[in-house]
Amino acid sequence: MFDRATLKLSGGRTLVVTRRGKGIYVSGVELHGAPYASEWLAVARLRKGENHLAFVMQETPDTERGTAAADRPPSFR
Repeated sequence: MFDRATLKLSGGRTLVVTRRGKGIYVSGVELHGAPYASEWLAVARLRKGENHLAFVMQETPDTERGTAAADRPPSFR
């Protein structure tokens, strides 16, 4: 697992992806420092310049995260 990755995107956007915590299971996601509940990220949500996406990890699975219909990508609704 990586702790940090930087992706250069089109349109003058950069996405910095970080990982916090131990384990291999996602317990939370933050976009620009705010909680992000969805299980997918539309490119339109990324603004010009640097964007931050943080994954908070844990050692046990969260069986409730991402189970709501609203959390699914549009193609799976």
